[in-house]
Amino acid sequence: MLFKILENTNREKFDVQVISMLHKGVYGDKIEKDLSIPVYTLNIKKQKNILSKIYQCMKMCSDTDIIQGWMYHANLLSFLIGKLLKKKIIWGLHHSNLSRDKNKLTTIFIAKQCGNLSKFVDRVISCGDIVKEVHLKIGYAKFNNIVIPNGFNTSQFSPANKSEKVKREFRIANNKKVILHVARWDPLKDYENLIKSIGMLKGMRNDFEVLLVGMDINYRNTELVNLIKQNDVEDIVHLLGRRDDIPILMASADFFVLSSAGEGFPNVIGEAMASGTFCLVTDTGDCASMVGKYGRVVPTQDSEAFANALNQLLSMDVYQYNVEVLGARDRVIKNYDILNVVKKYEELYNNLVD
Repeated sequence: MLFKILENTNREKFDVQVISMLHKGVYGDKIEKDLSIPVYTLNIKKQKNILSKIYQCMKMCSDTDIIQGWMYHANLLSFLIGKLLKKKIIWGLHHSNLSRDKNKLTTIFIAKQCGNLSKFVDRVISCGDIVKEVHLKIGYAKFNNIVIPNGFNTSQFSPANKSEKVKREFRIANNKKVILHVARWDPLKDYENLIKSIGMLKGMRNDFEVLLVGMDINYRNTELVNLIKQNDVEDIVHLLGRRDDIPILMASADFFVLSSAGEGFPNVIGEAMASGTFCLVTDTGDCASMVGKYGRVVPTQDSEAFANALNQLLSMDVYQYNVEVLGARDRVIKNYDILNVVKKYEELYNNLVD
């Protein structure tokens, strides 16, 4: 989402630089290469060098008007730097599940400490209504918390990207439906729930195959491979790893599924809806409000409900399918267009500086 905001921000009016607390990663390199925006790295790995890193970050931010944090750790750092330099501070909230079994204890601790500090921040941007509600319950201030949803490029993600090459690449028969899941390997993405439900669905029918895409979603991931073997779905599940052709995969799938135990306002749902692909999602974060009446929602961590919903969807008639996916794309265009979202960010920047 950060990349999309930067890509569409008015660079003649706003001078932007990005600071990563760790390394550049995939998107840091992409921001520099594609957008010509400088990305600086702090490589904060150990507590012993934290003071020197804070000083380094202060020097980088000395001439800026606004310091914006994106996630919990960055929010805390932006607070320290912003207060020391007397700058305007914006935080970002993109999370709705802070359970101990799905998050690191340090993440939970920092998230809650930020709640105590939030009343001293100029604005807190929640990416969805549920995300805002969750954080208000753990102590975040209400008066400065606003909702700006994630936005989507509906030209980049479009039904026009649909390609039969996807089925050919993975040798999927034309009479089989393609189910797509896009997410990194992370406890919150609940791959156990997903694979278990696929195993149940395999016991009901044999007219589908599944594409799993994301960081560390490959055959070197022994935990994932063992999970697939335990549920006897090796013959219908394909591990694609990280891909650069997500718009094509989204449009070429028949169904997009999200099995997460915790989310904020997932980009992948909006991208799938914009691509004309039917969505089945778990009821976490703002997923249900995103799909509205143009998708299906099941409880989190309920593999049986997930499998049963997929079984029903795979039997949906063509007319109903087309009506619902067209409605879903129109919903994204009307409510989550990236240009309108970026405009809200720019209006906020102007209001804080003026």
